[in-house]
Amino acid sequence: MTRAHGGAVLLCMRVLLVAAIALAVAGCGGSEAPSSGEAAGQLLVEQTFVGNAHYIEGAKSYVSAEPESGGDPQEVELTYSDQASTGSLHLDPGRYTLKSWQRPCDGNCGYLDPPTDECSAPVEVASGADSTCRTPCLPGH
Repeated sequence: MTRAHGGAVLLCMRVLLVAAIALAVAGCGGSEAPSSGEAAGQLLVEQTFVGNAHYIEGAKSYVSAEPESGGDPQEVELTYSDQASTGSLHLDPGRYTLKSWQRPCDGNCGYLDPPTDECSAPVEVASGADSTCRTPCLPGH
């Protein structure tokens, strides 16, 4: 498994931390534990490639949101378009750990390598709100 090192980890964590702070401010007044009476929020994720490095045979990008209060994480494969991958998760209000990773294609995207270039950060989803999170991707780091 390839792991992010040095500056790549710091850049990834800084960008996710800024996104987490923005989401936390947007989520002020929300509860930590989802309530059945609250409307779900939508977490919009945009992942962009940093620098000129790319996966030669392509890759699939994924994110998941795992509730801090326990429960099953929700996962989505991001859709690639114009140097960015995007996707969304409909989540109950609360705090989550957002994880991002890549699965490089092995010959073609019918065969995928194990997850790599992983990073994570805390986020908060507000009731009935759309929140945006931008994550960098540094292939091979």
